[in-house]
Amino acid sequence: MTAPGIRLLFDGEQRLTVSPAWLIPSDDFRRVRLASGLTAALDIWDGATWQATDVVARRTPSGVVAYPGLGFRPWPFEPQPQLYRCRLAAPGRYPLVLTQNGEFQSDLVGAEFLAYPHDHDHPPELSAVPLVVPLLPGPAYPFPPGTRVVRGLVQDEATRRPIPNALVRAVGLTHPDAVPWTERALSGPGGAFALALRFQGVAGLGGEEFHLTATDSPLRSGAVDISLSNRPPDPVLIEIS
Repeated sequence: MTAPGIRLLFDGEQRLTVSPAWLIPSDDFRRVRLASGLTAALDIWDGATWQATDVVARRTPSGVVAYPGLGFRPWPFEPQPQLYRCRLAAPGRYPLVLTQNGEFQSDLVGAEFLAYPHDHDHPPELSAVPLVVPLLPGPAYPFPPGTRVVRGLVQDEATRRPIPNALVRAVGLTHPDAVPWTERALSGPGGAFALALRFQGVAGLGGEEFHLTATDSPLRSGAVDISLSNRPPDPVLIEIS
């Protein structure tokens, strides 16, 4: 992101403020950009652990989260970039963060980015690339009235401990058009989840049937099949191994 500077400029002189992050928060359930209620916390990697900072994020008029001026240093400077992560949050929602390979890991709780050193005359080595950060429903998500929601718990099969920030999904095809659909949510700190089921499942003897999966990491997942009748479903337990 670039923004005008505040110093008076001479003829032919340029002055830009650069942001190394360009994060676009999105309400995954409603499929719209999240416009209010968002918080952003910035951490810095010190080589061993993440350390919290007091750097305040800026919101652009279009709702983009940015950090203008982060990485600004006096010249001359070493070209080594600094690793940061931005932890987005909103009431009832948790951010879905993937690895560079597009895989899910529950311990990834913030969008990571590199801040390259720069000054007004030397731009950063790499410019920021816009990144959409979906915020998925948690157990306290404010679903619209009338939304069918299945609630449950994700836990470790061996230890019976709840698994926070697990990715819970249900997929299927609409009837009769056979259009693929996906519903997804993230479990809260206590392993509880709330997953909307807005689309029709597969017809079964016990009502509509759905296949739910929960993922902790690429090598750890679990699944359960549920059948719904006209009554609300019992709490669903998904065990991950």
